[in-house]
Amino acid sequence: MRPPSDRTVTFTVMGVAGKARHRTVSRGGRTWSYTPKTTTDMEAAVRAAFRAICAEQPHDGPVSLKVEAMMEMPASWGPKKKMKMRGRCAMKKPDADNILKLIGDSLNTVAWRDDSQVSSSHITKRHGDESKSVVTITFHSVDAER
Repeated sequence: MRPPSDRTVTFTVMGVAGKARHRTVSRGGRTWSYTPKTTTDMEAAVRAAFRAICAEQPHDGPVSLKVEAMMEMPASWGPKKKMKMRGRCAMKKPDADNILKLIGDSLNTVAWRDDSQVSSSHITKRHGDESKSVVTITFHSVDAER
């Protein structure tokens, strides 16, 4: 008997952001923590982009995550340098692990139950004309014997 096939979903989110640390504020003897607005806005954008193409219940089995982060080239670069660098690896902020963390946390309870289900991940940061993240999720089938 042939096992059910895996299913792949790809979507694009405009912008690239990494998971920022919680900020702690102390005033008048009170201390509280908050998540920076850039992080919460990007998490909301990732969830919205996923929900726009997939309205199913969160997946229960293992998933693979692939992210291609296109980093906008600086306006100060001339046309020749932009042409040369387009598609090449980008070594700039945000860090690759923080981008994966943001996307993984964003899709908790939306695409999967918990990001511990991500069994493999791959990220590439490249120079491009605009900032965007192309996310590909492969939902692996769960064996009936499990």
